[in-house]
Amino acid sequence: MKKKKINENVVQILLAKYNDHAQDLRHRSQLDISFLSGYITANFILGGFIYKNPINAYFHKIAFSLFILSFTLCILLLIIRNYIRHKVVVKIIQNINIALRFNKAGIYYKNKINPDINKRTKYWLPIYITLIMFTLIGQIIIIFF
Repeated sequence: MKKKKINENVVQILLAKYNDHAQDLRHRSQLDISFLSGYITANFILGGFIYKNPINAYFHKIAFSLFILSFTLCILLLIIRNYIRHKVVVKIIQNINIALRFNKAGIYYKNKINPDINKRTKYWLPIYITLIMFTLIGQIIIIFF
């Protein structure tokens, strides 16, 4: 089966969608960094305050721990939501590359424009979760010990 030549209008639409999704990826990556840095900064400030002004009542320790846990849960949900959307956007961009035949040699250039190595994507979610968990554990240690 021979593939038809792509219409110029279709190419323009695909390129516009490609640019939109690439911008979305950059925005989501920046959001993840903002969430993570804000979370860690807030925990450093709270940890410093608790270290300087220790909490003596056990009930207050539990209440403050629940506050920290709810804050952590909110940040985790935001980062996981961004991760899920990130995976969808990457798949859309890969589909656009296939539609534009960037993965085929000899169409636009003697080699592939988008080599197979570019299909691999590294997600930072495990690193983000690890940093959040270490910060949470440190905060709990500061509260209770």
